[in-house]
Amino acid sequence: MNTRTDAPAFEPHHPAPRAARDTERMLPLATLRTLAAGAHVGDLLFIRAPSRKPGDAADHGGSWADRFGIVVDTSGDEPLIAEPAWARTKLTPLSRFVARADGGRIALARRVAAATADAQRSVHALAEQRIDVLLGGRFGMLAGRGFCANYVADVIGADRAATAAALLRSGRLSIEFDGIVFDPARP
Repeated sequence: MNTRTDAPAFEPHHPAPRAARDTERMLPLATLRTLAAGAHVGDLLFIRAPSRKPGDAADHGGSWADRFGIVVDTSGDEPLIAEPAWARTKLTPLSRFVARADGGRIALARRVAAATADAQRSVHALAEQRIDVLLGGRFGMLAGRGFCANYVADVIGADRAATAAALLRSGRLSIEFDGIVFDPARP
């Protein structure tokens, strides 16, 4: 019996380029409860809503996200999210906001701290004031008009018409979580 000692030459295995490897399967996983525990009032949540028409998904400003919401209340069973709607701001529970995310991908971002303690306190007070006006007038018809645009302009320091993609790239937010969120209670 002869043992074979020569083996055929194989090309070395080269990994795929970084862009080809970045898939949603590589993102961290979290439960809805974990995301809710990490959310603070004033945080921004980013999702990509499923497109209704084939042409809708064509361009989202070079970013995976096309919608955002602002955490305005964490005192209840789950955080309450303010999101821009056509005529006024819509208040949505976190579970419903996450359920609309295409593929379950969510990014949780927090405002980068201001340079000085006084500036930090001033921005924090402004954020609280904006949120109090929204929640205090929850049943008033005009209370929520323009809340998200005003919050983004005054608290984050971005343009009032900033898109979700522009906010993510602005450098004014630090990404606390970017991954897939699932709700074990929903199959």
